[in-house]
Amino acid sequence: MQSEEAVYFMLEGVTGLNIKIGMGHVLNSAESYIKILRVGTGNIEEQIASIKAGYKTEAVAGLRINFHSLKGIFSNIGADKLAESSERLELAAKNEEADYIRENVQAYIEEVESFHQKLKEALDLHDGGLEAASVLEGEDSSMPPEKYAEKVNLAKEAVRQFDFAEITEILEELEKVSQGRKKEILEEALDEISEFQYDAVMELLDQLL
Repeated sequence: MQSEEAVYFMLEGVTGLNIKIGMGHVLNSAESYIKILRVGTGNIEEQIASIKAGYKTEAVAGLRINFHSLKGIFSNIGADKLAESSERLELAAKNEEADYIRENVQAYIEEVESFHQKLKEALDLHDGGLEAASVLEGEDSSMPPEKYAEKVNLAKEAVRQFDFAEITEILEELEKVSQGRKKEILEEALDEISEFQYDAVMELLDQLL
């Protein structure tokens, strides 16, 4: 189990991350917070890549979804300043304010990438420690089919109860032992739960059985 104190120590160098606010979104569950941060790093990278590819074109309105997604990610994890910057650029994209976007997006991208790099480095150190511990403990990555189905049903029940911590824990466990399309579905489910999209998670879980 990850302690709250250990999370603060691990993430203290990530400028712009309000750990207290982020932890509060998951009822101060250190394990759940680490999970949404891990999912968030992948989403941030994808959205920034799309923004880089599109902001020089005339169709800036198409970037609205990217800024909106980043706003949600940053808000969920406690990066309020970046969430505010994302919201302003989202509004600019909605209103097709191309000049504003081109004048401000480069500084925004640099700030997000710096934040992302520091966050990823902190999480890589965390994950490396867990991997080493798993090897020492002789962790078994296999799961019998009946146990797998049981875990999926437990995840579905957790969704019905809106139990964020339980959902993310089960999804993470299933993702580690899945392959092919099932692994992709679980990765999608982790993305959705990081933004508290319970209905979308339930639809994805239905595809596993």
